[in-house]
Amino acid sequence: MSNKMRRIIALLVVLGLAVCITGCNLLHDRVIDVVLRNTYEMDFEEREDSADYVGDSEEIDVAEDIDDALESFDPPLDRDDITDARLLSASYEVTWLEDPGHDWEISGRIWLQYGRDEEVLVDYSGESLYDALGAGEIYADLNPSGVDLFNEALDDFRGGQDPILTFWMNSDDCTPAPSASDSLKFNWTAHVYMYVVSPFSLEVFDIFE
Repeated sequence: MSNKMRRIIALLVVLGLAVCITGCNLLHDRVIDVVLRNTYEMDFEEREDSADYVGDSEEIDVAEDIDDALESFDPPLDRDDITDARLLSASYEVTWLEDPGHDWEISGRIWLQYGRDEEVLVDYSGESLYDALGAGEIYADLNPSGVDLFNEALDDFRGGQDPILTFWMNSDDCTPAPSASDSLKFNWTAHVYMYVVSPFSLEVFDIFE
């Protein structure tokens, strides 16, 4: 056994005796802020034969997803203890495209609805589906009004409500224009990232106290 290993074992023994003698006074309760990063993923299928289409919508249950994350701790974190929750970023990616022998360039908006309010979360323009296919996540610039609406839902969650958010795509233009004989067919996935801050109590071993 090396001298270094003997010193480590000796230190552990001394610390163990110190804990026993002092009645575990070396263990102290500390409260830290835990930052949880939550990701929502939504899958969409677009099958369009006109340039100004409105895609199908998807919903996310904010309360269910965040509550699940809080319950993963031991002991579970409480929703009432959350000190902050905000939208971080959003991205999209094209996961499948039926190739008609030419590219598609699309422009439009990704909308967010909460209650009776609707706001644009993302504006996109001249997006090449050829370029987007297989490119991974494309991070989008967020519209402040859409961010505010998302954060309003998070504030309501902290207040005890169970908000539901709805997302959909609205196309303003598509080049070339889709038709019944040349229809636009692709799948895409949206990711929404947010953070939740909550205090968490734990015991810290402090040998300097």
